[in-house]
Amino acid sequence: MNLFKFSFFLTLYLLCKTNVQSQSFIEGYNLLYKGDSLLYNGDCSKAIQSYSIGLDTFKKDRRPSDYMTKLAKLLFEDGYTSKSYLLYLNSIVEPIKLDYYKYLSIEDEFYKFIYNRLEFENIDSINQSMQFVAEYKNLVDSLFELDQFFIRKNHLITIEKNQNVKESFFINDSLIFSKLIDYIIFYGFPSDHKVGFESYTKAVVIILHNTRLNKNSIYDPIFERAYFEGLLFPNDYADFVDQRLLFSNKPSKFFMCNENWLNLDESQKKLIDAVREEFGICKSFHFSYRKMNNSFICDKIY
Repeated sequence: MNLFKFSFFLTLYLLCKTNVQSQSFIEGYNLLYKGDSLLYNGDCSKAIQSYSIGLDTFKKDRRPSDYMTKLAKLLFEDGYTSKSYLLYLNSIVEPIKLDYYKYLSIEDEFYKFIYNRLEFENIDSINQSMQFVAEYKNLVDSLFELDQFFIRKNHLITIEKNQNVKESFFINDSLIFSKLIDYIIFYGFPSDHKVGFESYTKAVVIILHNTRLNKNSIYDPIFERAYFEGLLFPNDYADFVDQRLLFSNKPSKFFMCNENWLNLDESQKKLIDAVREEFGICKSFHFSYRKMNNSFICDKIY
């Protein structure tokens, strides 16, 4: 077989493999969203069932940690103490370890129970296999602190009055994004299983502020791959896509937080919801849409 044929069949194999994997996690997310709807409407037992089936469709290191915790808490509140439940708890402890600090201040019996199962008192006692991960988490957190509380907090005060400040703001924004890209190339994508759910969301904020600019389209393959591999949550992927379209004055694809949603009729909304479902994205009825002053607010209800 010559090199061209080998490359062709290898590419075809990888595309088929990625498609099968993506179909699996898309099905999983839609079941998780169904669980959200059931829980919102008061059917806890069916919600637990939908969450359980949904999470089972993911590979162990791809299960969304926020939903793993949500299911564990529901089962805890429902009085589950079986051996299988304790085994399930063991499966979610590792991702939760990465966010352990936030549970210290939460007065909630479930989180106290979880914390008591973590079997350590501070970050230094995380086992050796997690040191690499803890390092990455700290790097992401530091970038976010720099982005949000140094650059944005100080610059946005005077950004409209001073053009030099405005230029400096965007330069610093790009530098932080560039550093995050370096980290992704070295450590891999900062998924919730790799850096914890809190630090994952911080990385998403940095990415969102920069992927909406056309000049950063060269990095799209990184985030598309992360989405198809189940490392980037579908709703966040949709935000990246729609923000770019919005900043390019192009029609929205998923209508994530787009005020034009208010002008659509029901048939158009159904078509968009069908597109969302294909990508494993929350449907529109999970949100409330409203205008406040000059802003369009999109609140996730459940």
